[in-house]
Amino acid sequence: MRHLRAIKNFLQNSPSKVWGGAFALALASTSSLGLTALAIGQFVLVAGLVVGRLWALRRARSYDLIAKGLPKDSRQPKVSVQIATYAEPPELVLETLRSLKSLSYNNYQVLVVDNNTSDPALYEPVRDYCEAHGFDFVHLDNVQGAKAGALNLARPLVDPQAEYVLILDADYVVEPGIIETGLLHFRSPETALVQFPQSYRNGGAHCPLAYEYRSFFHAYMTTAQVSNSVLATGTAAFVRQRALDEIGGWPTSTITEDADLGLRLHRAGYRGIYVNQTQAQGLLPGTLSDFFKQRSRWIMGNLQCLRMGSLRNLSWDGRLSATLQLTAWVHPLIAFPFILLGCSFLRLFTGLAESPSQLDGIEMLCVLASSLYIVSTLLFFSAAAPGTSLQVRLGAVLVHLATFWTSFFSVFRSFTGEELPFIRTNKFKSSERVNFLDVLGMVLPCLGFYLGLGIWSSALCGLWLIAALPGVSCLYLKYIFHQIRKRSE
Repeated sequence: MRHLRAIKNFLQNSPSKVWGGAFALALASTSSLGLTALAIGQFVLVAGLVVGRLWALRRARSYDLIAKGLPKDSRQPKVSVQIATYAEPPELVLETLRSLKSLSYNNYQVLVVDNNTSDPALYEPVRDYCEAHGFDFVHLDNVQGAKAGALNLARPLVDPQAEYVLILDADYVVEPGIIETGLLHFRSPETALVQFPQSYRNGGAHCPLAYEYRSFFHAYMTTAQVSNSVLATGTAAFVRQRALDEIGGWPTSTITEDADLGLRLHRAGYRGIYVNQTQAQGLLPGTLSDFFKQRSRWIMGNLQCLRMGSLRNLSWDGRLSATLQLTAWVHPLIAFPFILLGCSFLRLFTGLAESPSQLDGIEMLCVLASSLYIVSTLLFFSAAAPGTSLQVRLGAVLVHLATFWTSFFSVFRSFTGEELPFIRTNKFKSSERVNFLDVLGMVLPCLGFYLGLGIWSSALCGLWLIAALPGVSCLYLKYIFHQIRKRSE
């Protein structure tokens, strides 16, 4: 399975702090007392997530931001449309640039910033198109800080009259009226950010993967708007140039510069606005491995922001909303593998178990926590974005569960203090096949189920069956990516 390969990489590349934390948890799982503490802590995390999700779903119902009827800015202020590229397929970037030629707004600049692309064949067609159509293009080598670092180096090229920046990913095709719609919401001088949802054009109308992404915006981002705690999400976002200058440009201290940007703007006294209206569409990752890399970066970077950024300038509901945004992709069952293996170990070698009846309670508490999490996930994706078929919603639950091991390792890495790499999401077309590790990742937990039967523990059997869900979900997710590739051909 893909997550088994992740385990191998984790063991090979993890720094000493990760080893120390993992060793401490493993040591705790070798005694009934330690397992009890882990099980209680895990249950508290799951309960907190469930309460947060229910609060967000209820809070999101009061979202009523509508662009219609807002007065337009008759001045037509200058907007700098900025696209950072790195080793992108040129035809993909050109499709984005062609959509910008159809904008209904007149006063704008297009600035393409290519960084660290070693193959000229990838960026020269983009450069030639920009020169032919009056767009600005710059190629930079040896850039530090990934996308944010490249945009900072290109700031001298930004039109000095630009009052706003529209940031786009290289694969995002825009609607003609995106600029007019975005500028409608900058009526207050305190507004420094206007964020539109991330949407995707290669998944089809009933893609569970696209629905999993969309649920974040329909639930957490609408809640953020109501709670005045909107953070940026990296693309289809307008930023006030003056505010960006005031905070020192694009932040490079984390690998999710978008969320970091939102936090810094709030700390500077500005506010963000979320408009739940699709104005640009991008591409879903092409393979399971690219999807996991993207999700890993989001988890690690957002937890970096949560650890480094202060939320104290926000109201209590704003802090809760910002925390939900930053932990939306994190699974709270952090102690699950340790509890599962610890209980199995003590059950198998019964002489090591101080109290078999205490193990019963630990296992039942772990079953309760994991079942509560799965049920709450099902309810969340059922209610987050109404108007979608039950099949798609159930598929989104499987998609989310498939990221368990990615979340598990990413959480550990994010708290090591090491310099985390910026992992680019590949947009080249590629394919993957089910392999031996994929099947093994599903079969091993099922074998653990029979271990539970052998030592007469129904709760332990249930835990092993739950452990098999990420493997089953990954096989389903591979099928989803196969369908996405077929639709794109």
